[in-house]
Amino acid sequence: MADLKQRLPGRGLYVCYDRKVLEKAARSPKLKNIAAKQFGVDASCVAIDANFAEGVAEQLKGRMLSMLGLERKAGRVFLGADSVEKAAGAGKVAVLLNARDGAGDSSKFLARAKAACIPAVTLFSRTELSLAMGRENVVHAALAQRGGWKTLLNMAQSYEIFIGHTPQEDDVSAAALDDTTREGSETT
Repeated sequence: MADLKQRLPGRGLYVCYDRKVLEKAARSPKLKNIAAKQFGVDASCVAIDANFAEGVAEQLKGRMLSMLGLERKAGRVFLGADSVEKAAGAGKVAVLLNARDGAGDSSKFLARAKAACIPAVTLFSRTELSLAMGRENVVHAALAQRGGWKTLLNMAQSYEIFIGHTPQEDDVSAAALDDTTREGSETT
């Protein structure tokens, strides 16, 4: 298991933060030999799951979805197209969340967010967003300009780098990270 927060005690191995490199390393006996040497055991005692990189990607995504749930419980999430548009018009939105399998109006929604310089995260399916928010059929959501929006945006960017996804103009954007003076207020 990967220690994504880098908080676990003891010895470990630091590996490249690139999915393709991890996949290749998991298939190679070199990583087993290095791990065995690091831990002072025989290489036959070391097992590296062939799906290790997939597990890391799932851990990253799971952390983001958990964080979205916490932001929702803290009242810092706007849900639904109308609520998000109203909040964005009032300058309360820091990050737009749009389900990657959302309805046909998603492209217009994303274009309006881009025009307003609001970064958009389109990494999650409708099912994933719905589960994280504790609601059914969540396609459009937004994080308020307070709380953990910067952390979530950083995590989304890290995830895209890890999976080797080149962000499109309407995907995760760093534009909001530079603006630390914006403040939000109430959410629904």
